[in-house]
Amino acid sequence: MSVSGDLLEVNGSRPCENGGCHVELLPAVNDDHGGVIVEMKEHIAADMFVNLLRASILQWKQQGKKGVWIKLPIELVHLVETAVKEGFGYHHAEPSYLMLVSWIPDTPNTIPANATHRVGVGAIILNDKREILVVQEKSGRFQGTGIWKIPTGVVEEGEDISIAATREVKEETGIDAEFVEVLGFRQSHKTFFEKSDLFFICMMHPLTFDIQKQELEIEAAQWIPFEEYAAQPFVQKHDLFRYINELCLAKIERGYAGFSPRPTISMFSDHPSHLYLNNHDLDKSRKKISGMNMNIFPPIFLLVAALWLSASNLDYMVLGEDSIGIMPSICQQPCHPLPPPSGYPSYGAPAPPRPPSFSGYPSYGAPPPPSLPGYPSYGGAAPPPPPRPVQANCPPAAPVQCCGQYPATNSNPYPYQPLVDDHSPNLDIPLSTTSIVTLLFSFVVLF
Repeated sequence: MSVSGDLLEVNGSRPCENGGCHVELLPAVNDDHGGVIVEMKEHIAADMFVNLLRASILQWKQQGKKGVWIKLPIELVHLVETAVKEGFGYHHAEPSYLMLVSWIPDTPNTIPANATHRVGVGAIILNDKREILVVQEKSGRFQGTGIWKIPTGVVEEGEDISIAATREVKEETGIDAEFVEVLGFRQSHKTFFEKSDLFFICMMHPLTFDIQKQELEIEAAQWIPFEEYAAQPFVQKHDLFRYINELCLAKIERGYAGFSPRPTISMFSDHPSHLYLNNHDLDKSRKKISGMNMNIFPPIFLLVAALWLSASNLDYMVLGEDSIGIMPSICQQPCHPLPPPSGYPSYGAPAPPRPPSFSGYPSYGAPPPPSLPGYPSYGGAAPPPPPRPVQANCPPAAPVQCCGQYPATNSNPYPYQPLVDDHSPNLDIPLSTTSIVTLLFSFVVLF
C-alpha cells in the first residue's frame, strides 16, 4: 500500500513543494517521543515496499524524526526480510503481529526495551477451620512429587492482579474467592526466556467450599490443615515458601496489613488502574488528621503560649533567693542603707564652714524650724525603729531605700546609687515543677 506526499504530512511538511513533485510514502503517524509509527494493513509487494520505505526514511530524516516503528501483521511476514535489510530489527512479537524498529538519526539510540517482566500470582485461601486450599499439578516442576502448593498462575495482558488471582483459583479448584490484599511480592530474574518475574502473594477469602478441580492441569485439590501444609519438607527447605507461611500466620494471628487496591485515574490512559497500598495504616492516619479541628489550632497555640509564660512568671515570683540569678519582685524585708562612702562627712561631725553664698540658710546646730500642722515635731517625736539586717539580692521597694553599690570616685555625688535592675525575668530561668507541668499539659492539648 502506498500514499502520495499530498495525503501524508508528517510534522506539517512534505518532501516536495510547489506541486512539482509526486513522492509516495508509507502511511505513518507521529508517536509521543519524536518518532513515527507505520502500521501496514494492506498487501504490498516487497520491491514496492522497499522503494516506499527508502523515500519515507529520507523524508523523516529531513524532518528530524528519531525512531521508526513498523508493525507488520502476520499476513505480511514476507516484508520482514526487506525491512531487516534496510536496518530494522525485531522489538517484540505478539500472536498476530511483529514489531520492527530502527533509529535513524546519528545520535545514541534511546529506543526502550521490550517488556522486561512476567507477572504471576499465588493465592492463599483459608477457611474457618484454619484449612488452606492447595493443589497438586499434573505438569511442571512439581509433577509427580506429591507436594501440595497454593494455586498459582500468570497475569494476562490487561488483567489486574486481583482479577488474575480470582480467576486462577476458580480455574484450578472451582472455588469462588474474594480478593483481600497483597501480602507481599517476590522479584526474580532470568526465569522465563531470560525475562524477570514478579510474583504477588495474594490473601483471599473463600465464598464457596466445594472443590471442582481442573482436569487438564490439576492432579488433586483439597482443603488441608495449615500446619500440615507448612510442615512439608519442601516448604521447610525453601525460603520463599517459609516466608509465605510466616505472612499467612502474621495475617490471621497478628493483624498483619498488606496492600489493597484503590481505583485511580491516570493521565496517561483512559483504562482503569489500581494503586496497591496499606489501607489499614492509611485510614488510621487519615482519621487522626481529620479528628483534629484545624480551625481551633491557632487559639489552642495561643492558650498554651499564655500558660507557659504565666508559669514562667510564677516561677520567677515564688522561687526567691533560693534560685540562682532570680530577684524577687517585692522585698520580703526592707534593706539597711549602706554607710556613706569615704570622703563624705559622717553624721554628727562638726558642720563645715558655710560659704558666703549660703547666707539665708540655717546653720548646723540651729534650732529646728517650727513643725507644720498635723506633723510631729522633731523634738517630741519618738525615734524611728532601728533598721533590719541587710538581705542580699533585695531590689528597691518604695518608700525604703534599698541596698546599692558605692558610687564610683568622681561620679555620682549622691551617697546611694540607684539600682539598674528592672526586675525583668532572666533568660536562664530554671524549669520548676510548675513549668514542667505546663509543658506537659501543652503537649496533651496539642497532640
